[in-house]
Amino acid sequence: MPELDFVMAFDPTRMIQVFSNLLSNAIKYTPEGGCVVVEVRRQGRWVHLNIQDTGLGIPVEALPHLFNKFYRVQRNDHLRSEGTGLGLSIVKAIVEQHGGSISVESELEKGTRFLLDLPIMTL
Repeated sequence: MPELDFVMAFDPTRMIQVFSNLLSNAIKYTPEGGCVVVEVRRQGRWVHLNIQDTGLGIPVEALPHLFNKFYRVQRNDHLRSEGTGLGLSIVKAIVEQHGGSISVESELEKGTRFLLDLPIMTL
C-alpha cells in the first residue's frame, strides 16, 4: 500500500458530516451481502476519494438533480425515501467551501460511486 503523507486544512466537524452522509447513504441503499468501498489516493496537489457501493443505484434521470436542495429520488421499490432532501446539497456545499469538488456515477442494480477531490496544503 502506498504511503500517503500530506497535510490538509479542513473543518473536521464539516468533513465528518460529509463522510457520515455519504457512507450512511451507501450503507442504507446497499443490500445485505453487498459492499461499500472507500478508496483514497493522492495525485499531485489533490486527494481523490471514491466512495463506492454495490447497492440499488440511482436512475440516470435523477443524477443531474442529486445535489439540488430538497431533491429526493423517487423510488418504486420497498425503500421509502427518508429525510428532507438536503443531505447531498449540504455535502456539495461543504466540499466546495473546502476548495474541492464532488461528482456521482451510478447504474441501476449495480451501485453508485461518489468522487471527491480535495486540495492538499503545500508546506
